[in-house]
Amino acid sequence: MPTCGVHRADFHEARLHGAGLVVCYLHPGAMERLRPKLEAELTPGALVLSNTFAMPRWRPVAVAEAEDFYRSKVYLYRIAA
Repeated sequence: MPTCGVHRADFHEARLHGAGLVVCYLHPGAMERLRPKLEAELTPGALVLSNTFAMPRWRPVAVAEAEDFYRSKVYLYRIAA
């Protein structure tokens, strides 16, 4: 049976193997540096949810707009097989 947990950690030091969902709120440069790690460690089908900043070179499966002052975008990505 799947388990659910929340782990707050430095992305560069965290082991992401087995994660079904990764949530991030990072500026574009940090997203670009994180991209290879996500691609290497997440299994196909895992989700990446990003608040405000899109992942460079990835195509989101969904984009939503928050009802905040800035109408922030929230991007959902699925790791491909």
